[in-house]
Formats: sequence, structure tokens, C-alpha cells
Amino acid sequence: MPQTIKVGHFWLCYSPKLFIVAFPREQFEMVLEAHYRALAYFGGPSKRIIYDNPKTIVHRILSGKERDLNKRFARMASHYLFEPVMCNPASGCEKDKWRIRFRICALGIPAEAWL
Repeated sequence: MPQTIKVGHFWLCYSPKLFIVAFPREQFEMVLEAHYRALAYFGGPSKRIIYDNPKTIVHRILSGKERDLNKRFARMASHYLFEPVMCNPASGCEKDKWRIRFRICALGIPAEAWL
């Protein structure tokens, strides 16, 4: 039976290193767990982490790149000392790079291997 999964994927901009983890649903606890695992994999955070405005961490899109962030997410970013940067909602060019990279990585990997 087909099942939808939610995937957290992280990569370093100037590195081929990629980290992917999948969960059965998208909840804030999944966001925390995905970050915890990715930061452990990479050995710590980068200075900035770029996001595609997920509802689990963005309550409201304001003007430009300003966002009303989930308070727990903002505390996590402050704790790990990284700056969360959000993509512009209508700007597909900001997202193409990670979409292409994810598709290449995802080919041929069964979903059971990610859970």
C-alpha cells in the first residue's frame, strides 16, 4: 500500500555531503529530530541554513525574507548558533538546485531504507 513520507534533507553548499532522513508525517518533533541527526552527521551546524518555508517552522510570511517563526524553532536556531534563511515563496530558481540534487539522490532508494 503506498504511503506518503516527509523527508528532511540537508547538504553543505560547497560540499557533496548530503544527509536525508524520512518520517511518516511532518510534525515539529520531526523537524527537531531531523536537525539533531543532520547536525550530528555533519559535526555541527553551518552559519546559515536555508529553508523552503515549511509550515512546521514558519507561522506567517511577512515582507521579503522576514518570517514569523515558530518560537521553539527560533530557540533551537539560537541554541545551535545558526541563522535560518527562508526562500522567497514565488522564486523557483532558489529551489531548483536542491530539487535536482534530491531527485538524483532519491532514485532507486526504497522508502523503507529511509525510515
